[in-house]
Amino acid sequence: MNAFPMQAYRTAFWASYHIFSNPIILQGCREELLAALKREHNGGYSLDLASVELPCPVLLSTYTETLRLHPMGTSILQVMEDQLIDDQYVLKKGGMVLIPTGVQHHDPSIWGKNANKFDHLRFLRKKRGSRAFGGGWTLCPGRHLATLTILGFAAGSILNFDLQPRSGRWATPTVSNSSLSTSINQPDADFEIELRCRDGQTWSSTFSGTRQKLQFVAEDTDLLDLTCDQLRTFLLAGHDTPSATIAWISYEFSRNPRAISALRKELDEIFGPRTNAEAIYDQLISPAGPDLASRMSCIVAVIKEALRLHTPASTARYSALGTGWTIRIPNGDNLCVDDVIFYNCNSIIHCDPTIYGETVNHFRPEWWLGDMESMSNSDYNYNTTQIPRGAWRPFERGPRGCVGQEFATIEIRVIIVMIARQYEFTKVNLSELALNENGCPIPGDDGQYKVKSNLYNTRQITARPADGMMVTVKKIGERKRGRRCGVTSVVLQLRPQRVEKIMDIKA
Repeated sequence: MNAFPMQAYRTAFWASYHIFSNPIILQGCREELLAALKREHNGGYSLDLASVELPCPVLLSTYTETLRLHPMGTSILQVMEDQLIDDQYVLKKGGMVLIPTGVQHHDPSIWGKNANKFDHLRFLRKKRGSRAFGGGWTLCPGRHLATLTILGFAAGSILNFDLQPRSGRWATPTVSNSSLSTSINQPDADFEIELRCRDGQTWSSTFSGTRQKLQFVAEDTDLLDLTCDQLRTFLLAGHDTPSATIAWISYEFSRNPRAISALRKELDEIFGPRTNAEAIYDQLISPAGPDLASRMSCIVAVIKEALRLHTPASTARYSALGTGWTIRIPNGDNLCVDDVIFYNCNSIIHCDPTIYGETVNHFRPEWWLGDMESMSNSDYNYNTTQIPRGAWRPFERGPRGCVGQEFATIEIRVIIVMIARQYEFTKVNLSELALNENGCPIPGDDGQYKVKSNLYNTRQITARPADGMMVTVKKIGERKRGRRCGVTSVVLQLRPQRVEKIMDIKA
């Protein structure tokens, strides 16, 4: 987010400079935009930015040429394996490779003799080659947002204004003071202009459901499909699955006294005795915040174990027809699976007794801690052999790993930090605790409290607790004179969309 406004406004400046300083470019872009305006029912006009490539190829080529001519960015890649380049240069594993964009964009062997000059029609003839947004796996994820923002600004300026420099002539700004760390050249001095409104129709910008592509780097695919898929992923996975995970963690806290005790001890050591949200927030945003977060080993173990036992989502794979992909089944036979969709059920993988042993269905954060005294008991000798990497995959793995997994983990971690020492949860309805004649929970052989029935997930798009995770909540006050004061609150239903209600309880 820091890179977006800085590089976007510099690119918008250079695009505006090249358009308004050249009457031919200005006339070409303005004619395209006027032809692309759509008459609305209210008598005004609108411009659909999503389909700007089709009716405005000159504007898009001008924008892409701006990105070619003015970049200073450098991509940095790490060498994962020894590589031989051009049969004479060896890149050693672990080394860092700097790829200056400006050198590539000014190479005469690629761009011709006029490589150092602005040619606004260049990308009408040459559709590929720009590396202003990186390339391959290191493409800038904000390139589409930046492009539409800059094109919208340019369109508004072209249609509404005439620009002239206050000095009376268009002089190319110098950029000798630009830092090598910046992605787009920065003018050495302010460029003062005079703005004159043009007489004409009123108009507005829209973004429709078009499926036209904005292909300004080689790897770009369908813009709208890509954008919609990513939005669905972030809106659904970024809200529903973390809240379901937090609900399950509150359940496991209610029946695992050793786990919650160890976690609270860790939080006391990291944040001290104060448990209110404001005090914790102040510490997390302080310069020491990253160090505090790195010490939350017990919290991370609790999150990983909750995701193992109560995986909120799984994935599917499709083997396209004609690929000839085969799999080997347990009896040794090979099956061709062309035109088959596979449902990769992670909850089955996570509960495989050949990996996790006889206690596979028990909540054991110890799996992810190794030998940790605060999470174990001398009466229980767990096998802490390292778990195979592929046996824990709630976020999936490899190229299809969840792009938001780090954010989701941080989000869950912060919420646990806020609630673990302020509230106690007791399950009601399904999986209610079994009590003895004295009204106390009954511990099982594994140290977990026994329950009257089992709680389970129901799977829609994602997995959710069957009863919405109904619990009672007790607020635990700050430590006062060596004790905690608590006030019992209401029965809550921690459905994913309402899990945040537990934060509103007041003592």
